[in-house]
Amino acid sequence: MKKGYTIDEKYFAEWNRELKQWDYLENGELIPESNKTLYKYLSWNEKTISSLLGNYLWLSNPVHFNDPFDCNRGLIFNYKFSEEEKTQKRNYFNDIGIISFTENQFCPLMWAHYTGNYNGIVLKFKAKNFNKFKNENQFNGIKLRKVVYPEKLKQFPDGFSFSKELMLFTKTKNWRYEKEWRLIANLKKPYNRFLRFDPQDLEEIYIGHNLFEMNSSAIQILTQIRDTYYPKTKLTRIFPDSEVFGQIVFRDWVKELDEN
Repeated sequence: MKKGYTIDEKYFAEWNRELKQWDYLENGELIPESNKTLYKYLSWNEKTISSLLGNYLWLSNPVHFNDPFDCNRGLIFNYKFSEEEKTQKRNYFNDIGIISFTENQFCPLMWAHYTGNYNGIVLKFKAKNFNKFKNENQFNGIKLRKVVYPEKLKQFPDGFSFSKELMLFTKTKNWRYEKEWRLIANLKKPYNRFLRFDPQDLEEIYIGHNLFEMNSSAIQILTQIRDTYYPKTKLTRIFPDSEVFGQIVFRDWVKELDEN
């Protein structure tokens, strides 16, 4: 008999004896641990410029997430908090770093929320190559997981080894439209939160129409970074369709320049 735990009527956790890890099922189907392509929404600011110049992504401490139910320790039933954890939530996540991605690069809500109303960019990555991060010396462990969105959140048993892991990629169903994936790292050094990626894994950069139309200096910087560090990366501008409500149109910017 397989060892498992019912998260809710939709999700199930099952112990994989061969790989010695927990697998997760959605409606009876195994949730994959990788995806061909994933996207990262970013506002346009100095941090984003630095990230592109250094070809890295930042592994965030979950304590800074804006959703109070996200990575909530209260999801673990009868979890025994140490005195330090009771007073300093930050310390509990000190060695955890998370990067959020999505399957959906054309979500109007996410463009509005995460890029400051189309004043930012979205990075398209070859996610199949993320597995190589497992060999990085800066981590005690790293996993790419698809976020689960139970119909009703309930506490996980503290006795199950997957409880803390599941806590890190469980969100309320209200966020389901984001189709989020998370790269979760156990850090050897809490201050080292830079995850460097191969420039060739950055396939495309989508530019929000407000950034494109209202910030010429940003476009100059972005173009120079692309030409210098990511010559094979495609630049695409994004804007709302003037004829179809709620739909996004995209154009190959470099191709448009050549045509004009």
